Amino acid sequence: MNRATIGWHARRQAGFTLVELVVVVLILGVIASASVPKIIARQDKWRVQSAARHLAHDLRQLSKYALAKSQSYTVNFNLALDQYVMPTVIDPAHPGETYQVNLRSLYGVDITSTTIPSMMPQAITWSGHGTPNMPVVILLARNSEQAAVMVAVTGDVTSL
Repeated sequence: MNRATIGWHARRQAGFTLVELVVVVLILGVIASASVPKIIARQDKWRVQSAARHLAHDLRQLSKYALAKSQSYTVNFNLALDQYVMPTVIDPAHPGETYQVNLRSLYGVDITSTTIPSMMPQAITWSGHGTPNMPVVILLARNSEQAAVMVAVTGDVTSL
């Protein structure tokens, strides 16, 4: 090899050509465009599941409070505002305030319905024995994703 050929090889191996970079960027763009809709759909599912776990955890805690203190505790659901309030529980994050959770602002999730009869207040009351006054299913949704929180007559709370 002559000196001109060696110099060309050294320069050729030093970096990428513009065409190679454009091809890599195009491939990454195709991969990203295929995966973004799936990620967005998963995000809705994660939000609904997180909201259901949050609600289930709070209801389990309310049952434990009722049992530990041998007094009844109530949780009120406001479907129009997508929130629930525990009027006799103090919010640990905001001392002096009532504990309330707005699922719309926290997770972007709606409380779509409950199995509480419509002529009654949308509320569940746990007795001092840690059992609710009725079995209830609370449905949550965001776009096409849904989850349910079930409260059994035994006081067991499950998120599905």
